[in-house]
Amino acid sequence: MTNVKTVMKACLLAVATLSCKQESGAQHASDARAQDARPASTRIPAPEPDAIAGDVDPCSQQPRRESGADLLDLVAESGVLTADRAQRCLATVPAQEGVARRRARMFVLARRLPSANLAAFWDIVRPEERGLVARAVAGRKATDATTLPTSWNLDPQRDLDAATLVARFQQRQTEHDDDAARASAGLGRAELDGQLATAKWLRMVRWTPTPDELAATSPMVVPALVRSLADGPSSANVPWAEWMRTMAMRARLAPRIWGNAWRALRDGVPKPLWAANATQWAMAIDVLPRVRGLEGETRTWFECEDAAALDRWAGRNERTGRCATGSDRWIALVLEAQLLGRLEGADAERARALGNIRRDAQNRAQVITEVANTACGLPRVHAMPLIRALARERDPGVLATLLEGLVGHPELARALEAPARDALIRAPFEAPEGPMLEARVQAIALARMLGREELLRAASESRVRAVHRALAPDGGLLPTPEAPPDLATERPRVRFVTDAGTFEIELTPDTAPRAVDAMRSLVRQRRYDGLRFHRIVPGFVAQGGDPRGDGFGGTETPIVTESSLAPFDRGAVGIALAGLDTGGMQFFVVTADARGLDASYPHIGRVTRGIEVVDGILPRDRILSAEVVP
Repeated sequence: MTNVKTVMKACLLAVATLSCKQESGAQHASDARAQDARPASTRIPAPEPDAIAGDVDPCSQQPRRESGADLLDLVAESGVLTADRAQRCLATVPAQEGVARRRARMFVLARRLPSANLAAFWDIVRPEERGLVARAVAGRKATDATTLPTSWNLDPQRDLDAATLVARFQQRQTEHDDDAARASAGLGRAELDGQLATAKWLRMVRWTPTPDELAATSPMVVPALVRSLADGPSSANVPWAEWMRTMAMRARLAPRIWGNAWRALRDGVPKPLWAANATQWAMAIDVLPRVRGLEGETRTWFECEDAAALDRWAGRNERTGRCATGSDRWIALVLEAQLLGRLEGADAERARALGNIRRDAQNRAQVITEVANTACGLPRVHAMPLIRALARERDPGVLATLLEGLVGHPELARALEAPARDALIRAPFEAPEGPMLEARVQAIALARMLGREELLRAASESRVRAVHRALAPDGGLLPTPEAPPDLATERPRVRFVTDAGTFEIELTPDTAPRAVDAMRSLVRQRRYDGLRFHRIVPGFVAQGGDPRGDGFGGTETPIVTESSLAPFDRGAVGIALAGLDTGGMQFFVVTADARGLDASYPHIGRVTRGIEVVDGILPRDRILSAEVVP
């Protein structure tokens, strides 16, 4: 694994927010030190217009420490980078910093450069950097670019990401006939790598798999296969109903093997097919035996998700609210609030149902957070009574979700009475910064949108870069602090014992020394014991370590975001973020290659034993214990 500890200290200051964001609107740790307020005059000033546009070279406008790589990231985000300007910025970086730093810089630019500037960027990519850049661009959205220089001559046989990139951006998709597609796909092969490669390519060919071929697919491959088939040209001809009946039976008999595969299939069925098959699928699931081998909250969540899916297919709220009682009642309320956000029409009825859920929540923050998330998607006339009531909440998760919803729906923000709106913006700054980081970032965005920056005086003291970027998006970033020299360099192993089984992680201080040191300390303090996995995305990540259990918990102090070129492929472990320097206790394990996360999150290690256990972790599974292995 490439050692980039010294490479990334000052280079990667512009790290993207965790695509590990929950569907519910906000689900990441965001903890930092509480700070005393200073006057707003201490805020980092925004640069003059010529610092990011026009004829003046931006690299000459900044101190040496912030020139070169750091400024290049900032200029790239502003959308005004040209090949000539990039060359001038690159020239300010001392030559002795070496190849590794330039490679790190080029990777970040390829991931984050505005698509309009990619053509200019190709001109500064050296031949030996083309594979690295191709890997970075392969993680972007398909709409981010349309061409890649043919002179690069990327070899699809050596790099699947490069092959996917070539096919996607140069329109080299070839429509195969059934026999050719089946022969090249290899769905019947047992090798996991071969099936994963197939799943990535099927969205580009016209091929309809048979039920037997679908049934032979590895459970780890099902999520990728579902995504490809649902988006592919033969989606309407896939035998979805038969596949779902088979998978539902397997998931109930062996949920640790097939549970996440079933969840991916159930939630990935193309929407047009819901109504046509809703009754048939509901009857099939109703007659199946109850799920075996799961207990407690894990079992309740699994079965309530099925109820919510059936309601979503049928287009009505009927089963979800009745799927759990007693101490697990809150699970039914959370999923019912999510369901109400996915149903269409009947806005008044949905608003009334959300009001009932809020009253029944018994102050459970996770329920109220989901109510806030869904309420912001309702029409204004139905949303405002709920928004006014929610504006009085002071829970960090509820505040962050509500503020984010108002930023995304300006009509709701402007309809909220000024006193309540101003109090809502000030609320995150009247509590310790650590738990309120996500809420503070959203409050800054809302204040800027409404022209109420005077309410943000307490924000300028923060040393968290996510807060500073929110205050002055074009004003630069605080430099990355140097890593303390006394951080341990050995590679400790951490053993997690969970409801699903045991897995071990080898930590890698060379890629993220602060984050590794923090996790090892937390494990030794037994801080992870008893916590739950709150977010499981099949074919992507298993995320846990949140003391709150909803994605808004973490530690009391912020961890400086450290980035590296270590790949987020299957088995990689990272720290969840909601912006720069917002990491805490939450970690995630990548269960399938997710190279779009590269250089965007602290990479702290890799699962060396028990990756199949991680595949079987389901929402609300517990971490029974965590310990550093001697």
